[in-house]
Amino acid sequence: MYGVLKKVFAKLNELIIEAITEALRIEGVSKDVINNYVNEAGDIYYAKTANRSLVARTNNYVQMVYAFDEYLAKETVHQPYLSLLANRDVQDYGNRDIDLPADRMKQRLVSSGAIKESLDVEMYQL
Repeated sequence: MYGVLKKVFAKLNELIIEAITEALRIEGVSKDVINNYVNEAGDIYYAKTANRSLVARTNNYVQMVYAFDEYLAKETVHQPYLSLLANRDVQDYGNRDIDLPADRMKQRLVSSGAIKESLDVEMYQL
């Protein structure tokens, strides 16, 4: 999300759900699966962190936003193009567990039985 103003900050949870929904649709996940995922996810909680790895990863994404400034959809807080890029940015989850966030999410959805191996190709951005 980009450019969240104070007046919409009160709706942050709603914005996060909308951004997740849009990101999953762009990745080809069906609306039914997304609705089930969102309904089963539960409430959003916020907490401070001192986890340096998590802070570093977040800072890397902030740098990515600066690097791709010309591609930002400045009229909206949702950033579908950057979402696609971020989901294809290799992540180190520790203990030599390296993966793409998009692949990891798909694997979790498949293993939970929420989706089959194939995704909704109408929505998938090639």
